[in-house]
Amino acid sequence: MEDRVVIAKVVGPHGVKGAVRVAPLTDFPERFETMTRVRFYRDGEEVGQYPLKSVGELRSKGQIILELGGLSDAAEAEALRGCFICVPPDEMVPLPEGQYWIRDLVGLQAKDETGEVLGVVRDVLTTGASDIFEIEGLDGKKHLVPFVDQFIRQVSLDRRELVISMMEGLWD
Repeated sequence: MEDRVVIAKVVGPHGVKGAVRVAPLTDFPERFETMTRVRFYRDGEEVGQYPLKSVGELRSKGQIILELGGLSDAAEAEALRGCFICVPPDEMVPLPEGQYWIRDLVGLQAKDETGEVLGVVRDVLTTGASDIFEIEGLDGKKHLVPFVDQFIRQVSLDRRELVISMMEGLWD
């Protein structure tokens, strides 16, 4: 789903009139309030688009309720169970300066401050304290570098590079 961004997963129907319960997979669940259409995908293929009539929430379960035009009963809503709700990349919520989407960081070339290539960012792991870059070094080994100012000197999406301050023991 390279041309789409997953923002929620349908966990089941809600009520008898065709509403669906979804688990948000976005840091911005309020985005549903401004959506007019919802696109559903299963196994990478679109299974339907429906106009969004209203948005509610089940706070106790951390779920969102979407009432959709075109669905009239619980059986039709049940058919969407397990589907993902996706948006095109141009509908992603803009991030503040200095924050990045993981999808934009994966693939960056990692370099030290002298410009020497160290490897490629393969993933960004989210942890409690700080995110961690998983970098595949030129030696084929996995290296973990915390996404903190002490180690990360620059992120350039335009140049597709990440500049790392190489402190003793960081790359071992």
